[in-house]
Amino acid sequence: MINRIQAQLPHLRPSERRVGEYVLRHADQVVTTSIRNLAQAIGVSEPTVIRFCHAVDCNGYQDLKIMLARSLAREEGFFSEVLSPEDTPLKIAEKTINQGLVTLATLRDQLNPTTLETAVAALEKAKRIEFYGLGGSGLVALEAQQKFFRLGVPCVAYVDAHIHN
Repeated sequence: MINRIQAQLPHLRPSERRVGEYVLRHADQVVTTSIRNLAQAIGVSEPTVIRFCHAVDCNGYQDLKIMLARSLAREEGFFSEVLSPEDTPLKIAEKTINQGLVTLATLRDQLNPTTLETAVAALEKAKRIEFYGLGGSGLVALEAQQKFFRLGVPCVAYVDAHIHN
């Protein structure tokens, strides 16, 4: 949720942006604050808070508080885990898997269904798909090429910087 708010911030109306900035700065307090108290603290109307909630794909203020609480719980549970030389192989695996889960949950929270459908439609219409990548992204481009090729989609991956030009 925090990532979603950060991503939407530049696209919000000024009054809604003030709500978003406040929520980001005081997320832990917002989850226990009433909409009236939040609006008063920011100096906006309650409908502005509701518009902000809808702008970040929440069904209302209660939904925002729930999503925010979940986001904060994930942050506290996983982001603080740093690998250390004393960690056992099992502990390293657990921390790595936890970070992967956080990353996937963040992706789920930020996924815009309309954008996804538009991208899928563009891929379906394409006569050929080209993937570009350098370094680690080159490996991702090659893997995407392999997966789409197996689906029978004409595609190619370019992983050499000289070919990108």
